[in-house]
This record gives sequence, C-alpha cells and structure tokens, in this order.
Amino acid sequence: MNRREFTVANEYTYDHRSPLRWLASHIVRYPVLLITFLVTTVGMAGAQSMSALMVGRAFDTVLEGAGAAALTVAALLVCSTLSTAWRSVCWRSASSAMPATNSTSAY
Repeated sequence: MNRREFTVANEYTYDHRSPLRWLASHIVRYPVLLITFLVTTVGMAGAQSMSALMVGRAFDTVLEGAGAAALTVAALLVCSTLSTAWRSVCWRSASSAMPATNSTSAY
C-alpha cells in the first residue's frame, strides 16, 4: 500500500533495502554522471600536479641563472597550468552545484 497523496505514472523505483543499494541503483540509472565525475576528478588532479611540476621547473630556471627569455617562458607555463587547475576546480564545483532536474520556472 502506498502512503502517498500523489503518484507518478511510470515512476522509476529505487532499491531502498540499504543505503548502498539505493546509491547503486541511482548510479546504474545515471552512469554518465559517474563517468563525468571520474573524468573531472582525474583532470583536476592532473592539472594540479602539473602546476606543481611547472613551479619546480621555474625554480630550477631561476637557480640555473637562465636568461630573461627562459624565465618568461617558465612564468607563462606556471600561470597557464595554475589557471587550468583553477578553472577545473571552479568547473567541478559549479557542476556539482547545478540542479539534477530540468525544471521550468514560472517567471
């Protein structure tokens, strides 16, 4: 017996036997969200590790006494990798805050 006031035609039923089964039933229904999560996590980790690598290379450039051109290139590489890492963090935060449904607003 359903104890709800309203029902939806062709409603998808999720497995409520345990929290893990409930979560797994959602993941099975929306596999693209899991794939998107994994790809953005790997991309964010790669961008952040690349920025640490470029900072190290810039530090080595300064210690070697390279010219202004080499230092400019190192600085540009550091800035580009840091902006890529920051962009991936912001994109991931924004995508996790977006609503999961497409609702139409009344205004």
